[in-house]
Amino acid sequence: MNPARRGPIVLATAGSSSSGAPVLAARLLAAQLDVSLEVVTVLEPIPAYAGSPLAAPVSRADIDDARRDARETIVQDYVARFSGGAAPARVHVRFGSVAQQIARGARDLAATLVVVGAAPRERLRRVVAGELAAHVLRSADCPVLSVPPTFTRLPKHVLVGVDFGPASVRAAQAALLLLGDGGTLTITHVLPPLTNVAALREPDAPGIASGARAMFEHLRDVLGPCVPDNVAVEMRLVTDDAVDGILKSVPALDADLIAVGTQGPKLVERLLVGSVASSVLHSAECPVLAAPPPPPASAIRG
Repeated sequence: MNPARRGPIVLATAGSSSSGAPVLAARLLAAQLDVSLEVVTVLEPIPAYAGSPLAAPVSRADIDDARRDARETIVQDYVARFSGGAAPARVHVRFGSVAQQIARGARDLAATLVVVGAAPRERLRRVVAGELAAHVLRSADCPVLSVPPTFTRLPKHVLVGVDFGPASVRAAQAALLLLGDGGTLTITHVLPPLTNVAALREPDAPGIASGARAMFEHLRDVLGPCVPDNVAVEMRLVTDDAVDGILKSVPALDADLIAVGTQGPKLVERLLVGSVASSVLHSAECPVLAAPPPPPASAIRG
């Protein structure tokens, strides 16, 4: 049993996108895992205002009800447009901060993962994606899948960047949920440029070599019960900057999804989402699955 598999797939959307990729991804995942699809949409509070003294008073509750009904209709229409006639999904309308309420909605539903769109946008004169996913991860307790408009199918080859901590292990477990028959999961650990990868291949290489081999073997054992039939698991070491090593590996392996974990349970690291996870979410052109540490978090030890 894969511990990353919990409850429904949650699609987080405002229903305003012209891309149906997030809907397609959420539908395919729900069907593959045989779980329900739930949709969470969030309305931010509007500031109080004073109406005309001649107008009939309108209560805040009436305004919220009207906004709720309008948003629910918009989201239902959006999801139906890209669902190919599938049964309508239940829509949960929440009020508050968008990212926080998506995370809380997923927690309330015990979601397996959250699917969000990753429409590229310009920030600080450069194009970035995965912005919403990065914000949701700050308070999420389940993995988040960031889906670009180019998404058309579930992945055949997933690249998982690991540091052997609990979050990256969880990312690998969650990534296995996305892979079907004949898929490949490539576990990649990126070493600093000063490390000699050739030395790591020596059978009697000391120190970091034996440590890396031990961690890989332990990770293989942990993932073993989660690996579906006819899915290959490969282990790989590269020497590079952590983010560049992951991003450059995508075309080298012809991977079609990246999975990463956030960096540890410390408060500051959680607030920053983890520099590697955040950078990959903002820079990758393919879908990215990012996972927080599992509860309770415990690192793999060699």
